[in-house]
Amino acid sequence: MRRVPVVCVRREAVRTGQHCRYCGTARQRTSTAIGFACRGIPQKRPNARTSNGHQLRGNPSGRYSACSSHRRIERKPSPIRPVGSSKGHMSRADEESAILALLHEIADKERAETADGNTYWTAPQIKQIFTVRVTGEIIVQKNSSLTPLTLTIETNEGTQEELPVYLKQVQLQKNDYRDEQHLRRSEASYAVEFFFYEQVGRRLDVVHVPSLYALKRGVYDDGDDFFLLLEDYSKRLGQISGSEAFSIELIREPLKYLAQLHASTLGLDSELNSLPLASMGWATTQNTGHQSGGRGLPNASGDSLNGVWEIGGYWNLEKRHKDLETMEHEWSALLSNFPEELRLQEHDLLGRRLKRAAYALDRSLRSQPMVYYCLLHGDYKGANVFFDRSAAADSSSSEVTAGAIDWQWCGWGLGIQDLVYFLSTSADLAVLHEESQNGFYSKLYSSLLKKTLREVQHGRADGVDLAGAIDDRILQKQFRLATCDYTRFLIGSMWGKVSRESLEQLRLNRNVGMHKRNLGHLVWLAEQSDAYLAELEQVSPVHTLVARALSLSIQLSERAGQIAREVAHDKTLGQVNKAKTGSTDLDPQTKADRDSEQLIVEAFSKYLPEATVIGEEGYTATNSFDVPGLDSFLVAPWELDLGEELLRDEGDPRSNEITIWIDPLDGTREYVEGLRECVTVLIGIAVNGHAVAGVINQPFVGVEGRTLWGGQGVGVWVHEGSRWERARPLPMNRRGQERPSDADSGRSLIVATTRSHPGPKVEEGLNKMPVKEVLRVGGAGGKVALILEGKADAWIYPQKGTKRWDTCAGEALLRAVGGFVVSEHGNRYDYGSLHKESPQNIDGVMAGMEYDLDTFREAFSWEAQK
Repeated sequence: MRRVPVVCVRREAVRTGQHCRYCGTARQRTSTAIGFACRGIPQKRPNARTSNGHQLRGNPSGRYSACSSHRRIERKPSPIRPVGSSKGHMSRADEESAILALLHEIADKERAETADGNTYWTAPQIKQIFTVRVTGEIIVQKNSSLTPLTLTIETNEGTQEELPVYLKQVQLQKNDYRDEQHLRRSEASYAVEFFFYEQVGRRLDVVHVPSLYALKRGVYDDGDDFFLLLEDYSKRLGQISGSEAFSIELIREPLKYLAQLHASTLGLDSELNSLPLASMGWATTQNTGHQSGGRGLPNASGDSLNGVWEIGGYWNLEKRHKDLETMEHEWSALLSNFPEELRLQEHDLLGRRLKRAAYALDRSLRSQPMVYYCLLHGDYKGANVFFDRSAAADSSSSEVTAGAIDWQWCGWGLGIQDLVYFLSTSADLAVLHEESQNGFYSKLYSSLLKKTLREVQHGRADGVDLAGAIDDRILQKQFRLATCDYTRFLIGSMWGKVSRESLEQLRLNRNVGMHKRNLGHLVWLAEQSDAYLAELEQVSPVHTLVARALSLSIQLSERAGQIAREVAHDKTLGQVNKAKTGSTDLDPQTKADRDSEQLIVEAFSKYLPEATVIGEEGYTATNSFDVPGLDSFLVAPWELDLGEELLRDEGDPRSNEITIWIDPLDGTREYVEGLRECVTVLIGIAVNGHAVAGVINQPFVGVEGRTLWGGQGVGVWVHEGSRWERARPLPMNRRGQERPSDADSGRSLIVATTRSHPGPKVEEGLNKMPVKEVLRVGGAGGKVALILEGKADAWIYPQKGTKRWDTCAGEALLRAVGGFVVSEHGNRYDYGSLHKESPQNIDGVMAGMEYDLDTFREAFSWEAQK
């Protein structure tokens, strides 16, 4: 094996070809290899992927190679570098000549129709470019720069003009990335930005968006770069904002721009349940994985929808969930840097409290009424805002004299999230204090939003009154949630390194948020977040216990699902027959049933001794082994809405019974027969006999299983494996109890029923209903999952056979989204501990959605649901 000297940038040492040149990790190379493979795996072809998903960058000369986590590959001297850069090797004249040559190349390729997907030209008014001049200050960021230019052009009419533009240059390899996910996220963000300029911005008629003139990718050797040639806003809107924060006198214009941007894409058609883009005549596609970034750009990843982020902004939990691991440490580090700052020291537990509330805050922001969702800018701060200062004083003008650049994090979300981000990063303290005292600026945003919505109302074909649907009380609640969520990001990602020295160093850096430049801004965010959390946490002790039970149930069901997958590798499954002696019936029990119930019961005994736990296999806790690593705070108490009528003595746990029903392996018969898509793990939680929360884990759906979970108030969510940060609300959450369009016409239903226990009563029940299709599937949990996903309308099983542990979880989830589970006679089942010895649902099971309840009543002669 020939050794090739390489330099390990991260360790600042010379190493041999046995190591990655950037991180020092061991690599292997053979005489025929072009690149190094990650983790010692030989790689024989360039730009391939290894078994762990890393992409390799090969070089035929054998001079260098690295995994994609460290793709800072050596280049030739750049033909274009930011003027004034310490790394630049070109004079300004040479730089301008290089830019001119590059523009000629792009334009010529487009006109000759030889564009290769890496070039783009959309300036048909330009016939010829004569000169390029750099005309202002260059804004340099970690891996990009923004250079103001003036082009001397000839138009198609033959006139010579000067065209002010901005050149945005991106070099992905200039930045040190934490990991591959960070690199991929950065790649995707620039793909989103290009898509926005090419496809979205030109359709936003009510707001100013820079025109895109040209794009080229692959200026450098490795192709991980591109540049955008954009219209220069400053010539028609004024200069980009300076380093100072926005004052009370100047802040109205940027807020007006936000309101107009959000109003242009706000809300869904309540009847069609369509995306905002669809109502504007834009093409839409469902999120089925990778979406094209277009024109030779990297895909915007599965997190994007229609080319923009499915969740706008860069600070949301899905993108930054790893920060949770260090939040408490980072907050402690900040406090240690300001020991004399009492306003911070009195919030010493804020890092822990926000960490515990992180998942709940994220879910709450993603499960608001659909009318509040719109297209976000995602990075709306002073450094990205142009505005006419002279027009800012005229509050009566309806014309928007502001504009924004840098649309890398454009995506869907609550408009109030853009507002919170802008105020936190760019408003001065007088603005923040006025907001905290009376909500003035969030109310101003609301009034501007409604005003714009009324102005554009005539353009909506559906006639929906969106302005009338906006409730200021809901906006104020969203403001509090978004403030806490953004502070969670800041603590986990930024504030641990803030000190008096860093504040002074960054004081005039306009690309940095005010919360890292001014201690007062940081303190304001901490104080507001602490106060908002305190408001949220005013709940009863029973809410706290149920939230803990649901948090534990989610994780325990995932572990039980893992047990089911592991036991499935054993052909015998550790199977025994539970049927009574002398019976010819088969009632199988497997090792998965036994081990899973033992795990779940022992965990609840340790973490929630206040609850009564009842499992199908009858296991009793012995406290003989520990169940480590459980997080009791995946669900927050304030997410739940248990209802005053349900609780006794204001939620005193001594007066309220909590019962947990467990089926460690629902569908054991199907598990034994190999029909494992029907198998589920069921954990239901009841308060005073009412099913209020539950979990359905499907061990054999996907690679690592899938979990559906929820409860009253929180709705129903689904996630793959243990990726809680990627949980998505089921569509049913947003439809609630909306009636399908054919509900009033006696529509035919898709009905799920038993696969393995047919009988005359089942067939008789099916014949009474207007059935379009019958799905005969195993397991109670699987049938409820079909209803929750909209693949079935009802579950009919009008005979005994199920038990409380089969239905408690499913009833809780269905009721959380406007459904029901009742007996054959329309009566609810009680899930109190008094049924421990007789858990049978002797009168069968009927389940569906409330909007089909009249169909059930008519078919089965129910007088009223009890």
